Amino acid sequence: MKHKYDFSKAERGKFYRRGAKLILPIYLDATLQKQLEPFARSQGKRIGDVVNDILKNQVQLLTTLNPSKSQKRVKGSHHIFRKSGVEEKINLQRDGNNAKPYQVKQVRAVLLRYKLGEAE
Repeated sequence: MKHKYDFSKAERGKFYRRGAKLILPIYLDATLQKQLEPFARSQGKRIGDVVNDILKNQVQLLTTLNPSKSQKRVKGSHHIFRKSGVEEKINLQRDGNNAKPYQVKQVRAVLLRYKLGEAE
């Protein structure tokens, strides 16, 4: 770096664009990208669209299970959610970096049965 810079001919706001949206590049882990590419091709979508769909679904699930809208307690490795108007307990437990598959199916069934996540 230089010790001093000359800004006497600088133009304020030269690159500023009102209302411009910043789209951040997302870099996937090589293994994840390799797993998602065939799925994206089979769906006739770009990999970015598939990743966006997955993230939207995850955000919707997290919003639906948000502890401020439901009761959550942790017992050992179990994360147990209760929500008013829902009889079943929602129980999630890690299996490595993922939830256990049978629990994901149970959560999906509860979400569909009670129409959770739809315009809450």
